[in-house]
Amino acid sequence: MRYILLGCFFVLLFTQCKKEGATIAFRLKTTKESPLLMYKGNKNNQSVDTVKFNDKQSVTLVLQQSELEELVFRFERTWITPIINNGEEMQIEISSDQDGINVTYSGDHADLNNYRYECTKVLGYGLVRQFYSDSEQQYPFTFYAAKLDSMQAAWLKRLRGIDEIAETELDEEAQYLTYFFNYVKSSFPWYIPLKNGKSVKSDPDFVQFIEEMEECPETESSKFYYPTFDLKVRWLATGLQEEEKWGEEYTLKMLQLIDKTISSVSLKDQMLTKCIDSYLSYAVNVNLHKTFSLYGDLCSNEEYKSGLEVKFKNAERIVPGAEAPDFDFYTASGEHKKLSDFKGKYVYIDVWATWCGPCKAELPYLTIIHKTLNNKSNLEIISVSVDKDKKAWEKMVDKKQLEWPQYIVKEAFKSVLTKQYNINSIPRFILIDPQGKIVSTVADRPSNEQLLPYLRDL
Repeated sequence: MRYILLGCFFVLLFTQCKKEGATIAFRLKTTKESPLLMYKGNKNNQSVDTVKFNDKQSVTLVLQQSELEELVFRFERTWITPIINNGEEMQIEISSDQDGINVTYSGDHADLNNYRYECTKVLGYGLVRQFYSDSEQQYPFTFYAAKLDSMQAAWLKRLRGIDEIAETELDEEAQYLTYFFNYVKSSFPWYIPLKNGKSVKSDPDFVQFIEEMEECPETESSKFYYPTFDLKVRWLATGLQEEEKWGEEYTLKMLQLIDKTISSVSLKDQMLTKCIDSYLSYAVNVNLHKTFSLYGDLCSNEEYKSGLEVKFKNAERIVPGAEAPDFDFYTASGEHKKLSDFKGKYVYIDVWATWCGPCKAELPYLTIIHKTLNNKSNLEIISVSVDKDKKAWEKMVDKKQLEWPQYIVKEAFKSVLTKQYNINSIPRFILIDPQGKIVSTVADRPSNEQLLPYLRDL
């Protein structure tokens, strides 16, 4: 009896010890010099720590149960989101090849975590373009739909073969597959009919597919749910514009279409808000008050509406013809400048950053424009960086030999420039007239062949 009790004691002791936390062992097998960041907690109360590796490029983390629920890691641009429970052990290897970063799990829940990582890596937005671009010939919708159904079935078979997956996790992952492949199917008209000069309604099988796609509010949290129904609305809008010209009433018409098409209140409010947010950032015009008023009438989410009030107030100040809000910027040597210093000339402003690929892609075109119009006395071309890293900016300006005036703002995306001009993505190009009034806060990019003759004629 004594030995039985002693054995029970050790079993109980082992069980109690196992419940105290979980262990994750990382190993780096890459020459990439990047920190591994660990995020704990939700967005409202999140901590970020840098994981320190030993000389053998490995580290073992012992985490408490309270740290496991909202646990995320990041290495370069790769997010690592392990499913791990209290008392479990996991090993994660980070490697790299010509295609980028690879993450491999072993230990508890290895099959599920490897599936989720590979699924996220492969089944993303990049696959859409690749899927339709790899086709040497143009086929009808049914051809692509059949291929996508086959791909979905293969991923679903692998998912169902994971022994340790819980029923709720199985349902969530299956929903991800359903909406992702519906999203790829919904992208068809932008890659095939429109690319070949045909109507988005030219394929009857696609029309039937998109019209029969129904909302399911219970699955709205699935990652590709919103993008899928967003494409449905955009398809309807594109078809309507083939029959009628919306012009400056585009956003008004879009808000009305969303209200008419989407039944779910939460999904509708999201779509309405994203639509008006984009308008306030990129397409402000003479219909500003009318458009924002309609949004207020149609959207039922007061938090969404109040969150856009500041942006609306800013938009009132950046409509074409309004006095351009002044802002400060600096040269590499620290010399202070203001937008108002350039009054008397047209000012074409390139808002960019060194980490922005599309921004850097515009530089060769802007170089040509500057060389062509360098002697134009009533035009000033300037670039204003929103980089956080001033040294990285200075290095790239020198490397690229950018010969027109180069400036940088303080506080990057929290600067007066980005706030007053509603800039939440770059590149952005702004044109100001000699009186200091706004011509456009979304001027043509340098790569647009119409920009050079337009600027030449000013």
